[in-house]
Amino acid sequence: MPKLINGDYSQIKHLLERDNINIMLANSPVTNNGNVLVAICCVYIFPALIPFNELMYWLLYTFLIALLRIKLRQHYLKRNIETPEDVKKWRAIFITASFLAGSSWAYASWFFVLPEYPLYMAFMAGTLMAIAAASIGSNGGFFLSFISFSIPSLLLLTLKFFLMDNELSNISTFFMLALTVGFIFFAHGYQKSIFETLGLKYQNKELLDKLESNNIELSYQMKLAQEANRQKSHFLAAASHDLRQPLQSLTLFSDILKFQVQSADAKLTLQKIEQSIQALSSLFNALLDISQLEAGAIKPHKQHVDLNKLFNELHNSFYEQAKVEGIELSIDANNMFVFTDPQLLKRCISNLIINAVKHSKGNKILISASYLQEKIEVKVTDNGQGIPLNEHQNIFIEFHQLNNPERERRKGLGLGLAIVKQTCELLSHEITINSSVDNGCKFSITLEEGKDNTFLSFKPPIIQRNLSGKKILIIDDEKDIREAMEILFNRWDMQVETAASEDDVKTLINNNYQPDVIVSDYRLPDNKTGSMMVQLLRQAGGYKIPAILVTGDTASDRIKEARKSNLPVLHKPIQPARLKIALTKIMSGK
Repeated sequence: MPKLINGDYSQIKHLLERDNINIMLANSPVTNNGNVLVAICCVYIFPALIPFNELMYWLLYTFLIALLRIKLRQHYLKRNIETPEDVKKWRAIFITASFLAGSSWAYASWFFVLPEYPLYMAFMAGTLMAIAAASIGSNGGFFLSFISFSIPSLLLLTLKFFLMDNELSNISTFFMLALTVGFIFFAHGYQKSIFETLGLKYQNKELLDKLESNNIELSYQMKLAQEANRQKSHFLAAASHDLRQPLQSLTLFSDILKFQVQSADAKLTLQKIEQSIQALSSLFNALLDISQLEAGAIKPHKQHVDLNKLFNELHNSFYEQAKVEGIELSIDANNMFVFTDPQLLKRCISNLIINAVKHSKGNKILISASYLQEKIEVKVTDNGQGIPLNEHQNIFIEFHQLNNPERERRKGLGLGLAIVKQTCELLSHEITINSSVDNGCKFSITLEEGKDNTFLSFKPPIIQRNLSGKKILIIDDEKDIREAMEILFNRWDMQVETAASEDDVKTLINNNYQPDVIVSDYRLPDNKTGSMMVQLLRQAGGYKIPAILVTGDTASDRIKEARKSNLPVLHKPIQPARLKIALTKIMSGK
């Protein structure tokens, strides 16, 4: 193998590109099947709007290109690709194949986006954006393959919106153009990260070869690994923030759309869109939970908790989901009380239930509690396939999953049990597992016994404050988020002003503007923060204006920084109902 010097991989570039192609090909069966399946769905949805023959020819073309890519993959895997010339040839072949596959969606982005049918146009636009986003991962960081597959359809879709020339299409044009540029930067960064990771593989091999003669290389290897991990964490945090921004816009606009669609079919389509948005939000929230735990941003508030009440809430939440999966969910609390944070304990047990529903393959789940010496043991037990003894510790590692090599989204990210483990450590509760193959699984959380405080636990209800007529200031550098929030708050009869930067805020102050409440993004242009803008407005107004910070950041240092402001912090994407409750609380002085 050529010698590597200070991370210079120029001499093995063809090997890195070959490995990059191999990663792409590992995902290609799912990609091909997904393309054909989505195309079939489009043919099923559009027959009343587009000539049937045209749809069938388009579907046939999509199927033939998928078949061609399968044959190319089989042909490639039969060969031992080593030389730069071979890699260059196959690289060009797969880029061309990606372009041919993408051309069918480029055709759809122009001919299937029908301005006279806004709902179908929105469906097609959403489908194309989802395909483009998925292709970043499915191409395994193969940047030119992503460009040739996705960018033509996104640019044609952007041009289609631009030519409509109305207010909504102008907003859509800006959004699509910004999203396309974001995808390009994200895909390029992903390829860079993949190349660095692959390069480290070769570099680690060289270091291991030298280890026998010089142990100093071991230290160098550790530094490289730490730096790679730092870069990975930074990249994931930045990517999470950038992807949360359009997801927040989608969340707000979908809520607004509920009041605009009338037909039953349109409402059903909107319901499916909202389900997809909710699925994305759940994945992002799992990542956020891990980040908050690592940042120490979650502080437990322990109290005496009635397990009967808690178990009943969990049973009501998961009964229907378990029933759909053919699982009998039952509870047995034995009138016990524990001393813990009720919300964090509920989150732990919820994750254990979700894990059992998704992965146990059993037909019974029992949530129970019993005395264990002077403490109480809360258990989630199933009668499923069980977990091998050698995996008992691994299942609590982030992103580690059993029986999911294909990384299907419906099976989660592999974060649920990691969140349970870290939350139990935060609460000083011991968590154990008792399981073996084909003998079910029992997770146990050991807690301090609590006291019966039934007559002391009453809390006065939150008085819902009327937001009508209140002046609210939105501070966010994302235009589409400002516009969506403005529409939302106007619907609540609030008087809305918006600002994109510190200069806009200062202009409002100079005009003697004083809001009743502020909702500000945390990260703003020119290294400014939302808390700085709140401070400016409070100083100008001479009183403590109620304010809420919103953020798409998941990096632990950013979370700590935001919470030091002593302002309520909400994490994107935020559901409108949750935002309204937060506004009600902050304006009521809660």
